[in-house]
Amino acid sequence: MRLCSGLMRLVLVAAATLVSVSCVAPAFNLSQYESKVAKTADEAASALETARLATGSAVRHGLYGVPIEVSLSDSEDILGSIRGTFASVQPPGPAADALRTELLDLLERAGAAVERARIEFKRGQRLVALTSLEQAAPVLRKLQALAERF
Repeated sequence: MRLCSGLMRLVLVAAATLVSVSCVAPAFNLSQYESKVAKTADEAASALETARLATGSAVRHGLYGVPIEVSLSDSEDILGSIRGTFASVQPPGPAADALRTELLDLLERAGAAVERARIEFKRGQRLVALTSLEQAAPVLRKLQALAERF
């Protein structure tokens, strides 16, 4: 009986830890939400720019492909994580809904561009991969503008 209650406590502590780690702090007002938008946009712009720079360096300087593939994969994972984390933040009111929609759209487009680049780069289509990321330049500029706006 004692083993069972000890095991039950361990399970409850583990469950509580997982719940607390997976929660995202809510945005209680528009100002806090805008701050989260700015931080998220900045992180996403950084991941997109990293992918673009790595791929551009590989194309221009003939760099070995494996580290670039890893960089593209990491950037894609980071963008997915950033999007998931931001999507879980409850907007404080209807005034934030348009901002939420705008950022989620940009995050989706950034992730799609990096995904396409990763696929093409692994296929040996380095120029196509770079073109995919260069075509995402408007997304990058909009992310940077959102990061600077708030």
